[in-house]
Amino acid sequence: MKKLLYLILTVLIVACSSDDSNDGTTLTSQFVGSWLEESSSEESSLTLEFNADGTGSYIEFYEGITDTEIFSWSSTSTQLTVTFAPDDVDVFEYEFINNDQLRLSYEDADTGETVSSTFNRVAD
Repeated sequence: MKKLLYLILTVLIVACSSDDSNDGTTLTSQFVGSWLEESSSEESSLTLEFNADGTGSYIEFYEGITDTEIFSWSSTSTQLTVTFAPDDVDVFEYEFINNDQLRLSYEDADTGETVSSTFNRVAD
């Protein structure tokens, strides 16, 4: 009986331990990999690469020119925050349509309209 009591107390202590990260941001592992924007073509494309360490890259190909920008990222249960520089932060609402499709949305500051893009996973 004493052993059972110790077992129950141990389970309660472990179950009630607090989480050290209280800012609500995490690195959602579902993002990790390369994502190609669904509307990409041979003439233009946008690829997002998310690394497990919270870094990533934005790779845009347009008119034969490739532009790559490095960023850091974090997520909550509904938002993806991408930081290119301390004063260049973008926040997106996100939805995983399935394991290989991701929809990112944001509100256009000029028009107030919601703009959405769908991305397909191209690599893990």
